[in-house]
Amino acid sequence: MIAARHRHTVTALPSGKALVTGGNMWPGTLRTAELYDPATHGFTSAAPMGVARNSHSATLLPSGKVLVVGGSGTTSAELYDPATNTWAPTGSTSRAYWNHHAELLLSGKVLVFDDSGTSELYNPATGTWSTVAALPGARSDGAVALLRSGQVLSAGGFAGSAYTAASALFDPGERTWNATAPLGMARCQHTATELSSGAVLVAGGSNVGTPIASVEVYDPGARTWSSLAPMTEARSGHAALRLPWGQVLVIGGNVSTTVTTAELYDPATNTWTPTGSLNVARSGFSATMLPTGKVIVTGGRSGITYFTSTELYNPATGTWSATGNLGFGRADHAAALLPDGRVLVTGGAYFANSLTHQTATSEVYDPTTGAWSPSGNLSLARSDLTLNVLNTGMPLAVGGRNGTSIPFGAFSTNAVQAYSLATGTWTSASWLRSARYFHSSAVLASGELMTAGGQARLGAGVPVNTLGSAELYNPATGTWTETAGMLAGRADFTLTPLYTQEVLAVGCGLAGEPSAELYTP
Repeated sequence: MIAARHRHTVTALPSGKALVTGGNMWPGTLRTAELYDPATHGFTSAAPMGVARNSHSATLLPSGKVLVVGGSGTTSAELYDPATNTWAPTGSTSRAYWNHHAELLLSGKVLVFDDSGTSELYNPATGTWSTVAALPGARSDGAVALLRSGQVLSAGGFAGSAYTAASALFDPGERTWNATAPLGMARCQHTATELSSGAVLVAGGSNVGTPIASVEVYDPGARTWSSLAPMTEARSGHAALRLPWGQVLVIGGNVSTTVTTAELYDPATNTWTPTGSLNVARSGFSATMLPTGKVIVTGGRSGITYFTSTELYNPATGTWSATGNLGFGRADHAAALLPDGRVLVTGGAYFANSLTHQTATSEVYDPTTGAWSPSGNLSLARSDLTLNVLNTGMPLAVGGRNGTSIPFGAFSTNAVQAYSLATGTWTSASWLRSARYFHSSAVLASGELMTAGGQARLGAGVPVNTLGSAELYNPATGTWTETAGMLAGRADFTLTPLYTQEVLAVGCGLAGEPSAELYTP
């Protein structure tokens, strides 16, 4: 950029360019704006805003104009017109908003709200604001699941310094989240797995920092939770996958240390049975189901050792065996099964020179040869991202964090990239409206990709903000639109599609706030 800045905004314009506005640069707040042109890979100055601002929001309107709202200490709002490169003031909010959420509704209006729950609605036709009902709260580290109904269930989680057991539902059709029955126990870093019946199994996690063995199941029809038999071992940060014949495989995780153990849940008998253990204890790994029914576990770490090793689980024998090593040791990466049966691994963290770094490298696993081969690099090194294969067959890498552990720590990013199966390369896609990591993403029945929650850290000395906001990616237009935010901010939660086409978000919110919620399309 022309000017160093943080707490600024970046907005993708219909032309393909990106508008950068405001932010902080010592010793003050900026009113300058810049335009990024992907054709030249360069920045040029744009007309400055009328008001200097940071921690504001910038929303692309259907008209192609950009609405900039608030920022630290100001109620003002203004509109940028890319066609004329000019700014014009518009109606002011009733109170100052900063570090807030701005959601573009299907009506073309913009909903602005913050963690206090205060909300206002902007009407572009009149340039005025109106007060709307307050939102109930925020959370992080929860679990979110997309239901078959199209709703999203958000359950449990963490925000501030407390765990919650509450639940809520988001309805995409209504573009709202609705609270659903609370979990029996508040939890974070758990798993949520859809069973063959359409119910959602939530297993383990941590409660006030202590790993738990308890298991609950959510019935989308009755919208209730029931307790099930506990796992044989308490664990958090583990992986869980449904096997082709209906059993659920739970792998690894943390107790007091990283564990190698794995176990199987049988829904028909409500029982857990130990199965073969991993050869290497690891956390921060990925687990992917192959078309053969085998499961590949990739990378991970133990302490400051980051693994290149990978292992295959054979459900027929209940045993693990080594398969080809990664070319680059990594943890907290993303992995996805490609339409051709290969596995794509990208990003992640590694340890070098006494620091934790992020990597942009990608690799592809071929099950027929058991070997990994390097693939195209992401444009930005990052960990704690999501990777989903859209209904079009295109993998999309979303968000994450970038930077070293010292001196400033890693910052959240809103970068999004699409992977080409034909060329093995990444190309930039429309960016998220809100930078985030520890978020969750799920493909909806409509084919859209929902990305929700997570945490944002936009600069050195800036506190981490737990997000309740949600966005939808439309593969047909290649654009993101903000949709209604969750009732609670949450990160490290689960997001599960339900057979009702709803989406279930579970876990990690403030005490007294919903730990599970549903989104309905």
